[in-house]
Amino acid sequence: MIAKFVPGFATVAPPMAGAFKLALGPFLAYSAVGALLWSGAAVMVGMIFHSQVDVVLRWIDDMGPLALFAIGIAVGFYILVKWLERWFFMRMMRMVRVSVDELHELMQQAVVPVVLDARSVAARKLDPRRIPGALMIDTAAPVLHPGIGPDRDVVIYCT
Repeated sequence: MIAKFVPGFATVAPPMAGAFKLALGPFLAYSAVGALLWSGAAVMVGMIFHSQVDVVLRWIDDMGPLALFAIGIAVGFYILVKWLERWFFMRMMRMVRVSVDELHELMQQAVVPVVLDARSVAARKLDPRRIPGALMIDTAAPVLHPGIGPDRDVVIYCT
């Protein structure tokens, strides 16, 4: 019911409901109540602040070209923040990758990392090479393998 209020969660909620085997009837009921709350919240805010909207529009009209400049600054700041978020995310994604040499060093340690080969069947046919000791994961029906515990590093090989 709250999925619409959390950015990005509305995309994840239906598959999660399926994974938890929520029946169609309750799913539709929760979804309908959530949609009603979400749209009702926007309508309610509009009803509460309807007179303030007119005040803000008059204030913007009185500011003239300065209002356009302020709006441009706000939009530019928003774009800058989103670009920085993306840059930091991409930087983090590059840092979590393991090179071939790093993986080789990890595999020489006393506790060998678990390497999961999560490539699709088609990708495996195109490139049949394997990392020694890698566990093949069937992407259509993934199964947890014994020996994968919280004390082990896990390296996922995918394309």
